[in-house]
Amino acid sequence: GKNRRYDDIWNYPKTDVAIQLYLQTHFENCGGMLVLTHVFSFLFSTQAFPPWSYRDSRIAAPPRTRPEDRRRMREERELLKRQYEERMKEEERLQRVREEELKRQQEILLLQNLEAARRKFETQKLHLEEQLLQERQFRFETETKAEEQISRLQAEIDRLREWKMVIVSHPTVTPNKHFNQQISS
Repeated sequence: GKNRRYDDIWNYPKTDVAIQLYLQTHFENCGGMLVLTHVFSFLFSTQAFPPWSYRDSRIAAPPRTRPEDRRRMREERELLKRQYEERMKEEERLQRVREEELKRQQEILLLQNLEAARRKFETQKLHLEEQLLQERQFRFETETKAEEQISRLQAEIDRLREWKMVIVSHPTVTPNKHFNQQISS
């Protein structure tokens, strides 16, 4: 039940084997009470290690190595170190190659963009020069027409002045006859 006394460690329930082994190795049964079997004493620094240091340890001490074994292990460490350094150098080299490739691709893209911008600029320049030539041609034609019209109007003004002088100087001349003569001549 709940208040079970451990009078006999050997009759401890078999389902808890780990607890039973622990109790058997560290405690002893003294009249129904469990008493700790390991008593640790205080040791001076000059004395041996406490009893639990190596005797009770389940970790085996490293085996003594021979000079050949030490040399072989050192060579293995050096080989691993060289391999690691070579891997690191290779990774650095690959990183540099990737960076150079990326830089080269960026330069190619930049040159392509520059070439496209230059072609666009040249196209716009040609278009603007063509527009400028058309505007100059249009202005020249317009100015030529305007000068011709000005010349015709000036000639008309001169004829009208002459006609006015003829009318004033010869009142018997009718404007229609004189005007018709001017037109026919």
